Amino acid sequence: MPAAARDRLASWLGPLGFEPTERIRMRFLLADTPPLGRPLSLDAWTAETDAAFRELYLAAEGEAGGGPRWSWLKRQGGRFRPDLWFLARPAPDQEPIGYAFCHGDDALDARYRLVAVGVLPEHRGSTEMVRRLVLTTLLELAARSPFGSVDVQADVHDPKLVRILQSLGFDDLGHEPRLERRPD
Repeated sequence: MPAAARDRLASWLGPLGFEPTERIRMRFLLADTPPLGRPLSLDAWTAETDAAFRELYLAAEGEAGGGPRWSWLKRQGGRFRPDLWFLARPAPDQEPIGYAFCHGDDALDARYRLVAVGVLPEHRGSTEMVRRLVLTTLLELAARSPFGSVDVQADVHDPKLVRILQSLGFDDLGHEPRLERRPD
């Protein structure tokens, strides 16, 4: 879209809460999943653990995961699959330290979407925990779909996450300027 038309559209949609951003589309082929020396323990979402998922999301992101925002997270990638939403623990008997939310359908060559990933603030000093979390998630998805792929749309304003994804082997598929409005 030409810049003038994009600016005009942004001026119309801005008062409605739409904000300009840029996403980097990336893809990882699950057949290329490297071995992991220290995987994290993943727990899938259940109705009984919803409160724990919301608490961890709030602690990691500093924003509430309730109401419209929580519903949007669950459905933005299509049909909600509770078995593709994970809380991550260093070991099964330890407290959760992060989350990974995915969407997709299982098949030999499925295409998954990693729509959200994060760790608690105390684990953000280095990239190790986020790398372990993403890699553990890739291993889980590769076990379901060995010839599948995982797509990510990373925010260009989160260069640390982009570097982590690139270091794991995600391929850059291009940049997309967007106008986005997220539910409150």
